[in-house]
Amino acid sequence: MRDIVLSIILFACIPVALARPFVGAVVFAWLSLMNPHRLTWDFAYDIPWAQMVAIATLIGLVFATDRQVFDSLRRMRLLIAYLAWTAITTMFALSETAALPKLIEFAKIQLMCLVTLALLSNWRRIEILTIAATLSVAFFGIKGGVFTVLTGGAFRVWGPPGSVIADNNQLAAALVMTMPLLFWLRQRTRNLWYRWAFLGCIALSGISILGSHSRGAFVAVLAMALFLVLRSSRRFEALIAVFVGAALAIVLMPAEYWARIASIGAYEQDASTIGRLEMWKTALNVANARITGGGFDMYVGGAVGEFAAGQVRSSHSIYFQALGEHGWPGLVLFLSFGLSVWFTAGRLIRRLPAGEENDSLVFLMRMSQVALVGFGVGGAFVNIGYWDYPYYLSVVVFACARLKERELVRLRGGPAGLPAGSGEPALPIDPTLARRQINEIR
Repeated sequence: MRDIVLSIILFACIPVALARPFVGAVVFAWLSLMNPHRLTWDFAYDIPWAQMVAIATLIGLVFATDRQVFDSLRRMRLLIAYLAWTAITTMFALSETAALPKLIEFAKIQLMCLVTLALLSNWRRIEILTIAATLSVAFFGIKGGVFTVLTGGAFRVWGPPGSVIADNNQLAAALVMTMPLLFWLRQRTRNLWYRWAFLGCIALSGISILGSHSRGAFVAVLAMALFLVLRSSRRFEALIAVFVGAALAIVLMPAEYWARIASIGAYEQDASTIGRLEMWKTALNVANARITGGGFDMYVGGAVGEFAAGQVRSSHSIYFQALGEHGWPGLVLFLSFGLSVWFTAGRLIRRLPAGEENDSLVFLMRMSQVALVGFGVGGAFVNIGYWDYPYYLSVVVFACARLKERELVRLRGGPAGLPAGSGEPALPIDPTLARRQINEIR
């Protein structure tokens, strides 16, 4: 039954994506982040839904009149440079047969992120995409939180099978990124029932992170909570949320969990931690020996054997993943892109004037920065450097920057947010001032 319902919905979305490519972009994000077809058991499980929706969306993009392709290319130039560099590293990969499929997969993700950015032409669309992406991941936080409560935290919470976040550590890092965006969802609505519902989602996602038994996620939660308090405009509420979360953790989680967390301080005696350190050293050896690194999945099939500092396995870090697989240039491009997203959000926060029309956007940028902290800290211990979610977050930030820039340079039309020719009197604009404000936001 589940297969039939999902198939009807997705088949119906394909012609809609042709006519309205933005809908296709949102459906693709849902498929990529939540993998709903992986929650079925029969024929729908292996159908290439994302590929079909992507093709329909690309065809629809050709005929769309509100696309912003060249502006999107400009804003994503660092990511495009990173993608181009990964293509070069694939040509010189230690195992090209393992690297090429990963390159194709990564290129598909970035292509659809670029398409999505090109279609985010107004605030309403930005909201819809952010809500869809956030709830796609939060679903597993809600599910895992309920499971943890029912089992008393005795078992680990795992992600959707066959996905990037299938591992307990990867799911926990994803949920750390999601919680700040759930705070934004709660803030943007005035409906009391919705606010309580989103508060429940936040609580269950936090419990699910604990239920993953991930030590890296525990560190990431601490960093994110600290930054959330510092960046929130409502620090008292944020402090209450942190204290309530800490109390729930103490009451809910069993002694075995806290013993595992305590083992962070005794990393010399932990086999898992030693394995990570060995693999990080291996990645460093590869990067120092080869400017192009080892290429995607360099540890598959023993290709990295001569550089190995111990047992060969995945890097377990977004930083050493980029360093080992794409060399020092790859790490620099990866970090540069992340910093460009961070500073773009920061400039919007500083430059936008206070007012109800900007409050939701400014809070979204603050929570985006908190999510980036969660990604930066949590990702230090897991391989999610090529996952769609952080790149969709960058799409949201760049789309908000573009939206505000264009409001500053409108030459006719009404107040901010009204289309040209709306019947409202034109606002006088100082071209020099407008240009200076745009450069500040950029």
